[in-house]
Amino acid sequence: MYCKEPESSEDQITYFGEYNKKGRKVGKWSIRWNEKGQNKQIGGGSFDEQGIKIGRWMELCEGFNSEKQVTYNGEYNQKGMKVGRWDINYCEEGKQEYKLIGGGSYGEGVNQIKIGKWVELDEGFGDGIGQNKITYNGEYNMKGMKVGRWDISYDKNDGNGQKQIGGGSYGEGDGQIKIGKWVELWENFGFLSQITYSGEYNKKGMKVGRWDINYCDWGMDQYKQIGGGSYAEGDGQIKIGKWIELDQGFERDKKVTFNGEYNMKGVKIGIWVEMDIGENKKRGEKKYKN
Repeated sequence: MYCKEPESSEDQITYFGEYNKKGRKVGKWSIRWNEKGQNKQIGGGSFDEQGIKIGRWMELCEGFNSEKQVTYNGEYNQKGMKVGRWDINYCEEGKQEYKLIGGGSYGEGVNQIKIGKWVELDEGFGDGIGQNKITYNGEYNMKGMKVGRWDISYDKNDGNGQKQIGGGSYGEGDGQIKIGKWVELWENFGFLSQITYSGEYNKKGMKVGRWDINYCDWGMDQYKQIGGGSYAEGDGQIKIGKWIELDQGFERDKKVTFNGEYNMKGVKIGIWVEMDIGENKKRGEKKYKN
């Protein structure tokens, strides 16, 4: 019998099963969770004599805890590859029932390739204030490449469930290239920093023309433009002309932007002004060489 050490003092996850004489996991293994004194089985599956996962499995997401109760349920083939339908289930903190929120299918080959329609979770799903419940809904071709329309949805925890806030299209080739109009999420998107970028990609997957930066304040529903600028029409994805950019720590209590200009080589020139748009006041400025 094997018991994995608890991963944290609050949310204790243990793995129970057997090792063979070669130190490989074999047979049935169960995953149990001791949440605030209540111990329950929440996952598990089987290993073959070589320590390879086979058959039906229910696995936990990375970083599983009381605020991030996400499981993956599906099947491994005899070579330890995911095949067929895999479901993604989620249980809200304080509740007992897991609900289907995503998933899709893997091909029957040995390459563990996603195919067809999928609903995927953002890597940060369940993390941070508001738990960042972001999903991506679209299609993979038979080579495991995203193609066609992909939508981005977000659940604000306001009781209204998932709402589409972004998305765009991928080309039909094998390069998984974004094309045409897109609304994307800022890299630091979160409950207190609901920021999107909207603009266009050319046929080579490069940003071109005007891109707007939009912000939805905490407790509000509408996005408003707060910044942006233009990219050159070539393939270099170069910022040119006037831009309003965001501070990396931009959020509800720190609404800081930087206003200035790029030359035709994508280099900052002249005076860039730091603004607090929440207080509508100048915080400082920096001069760049022309």
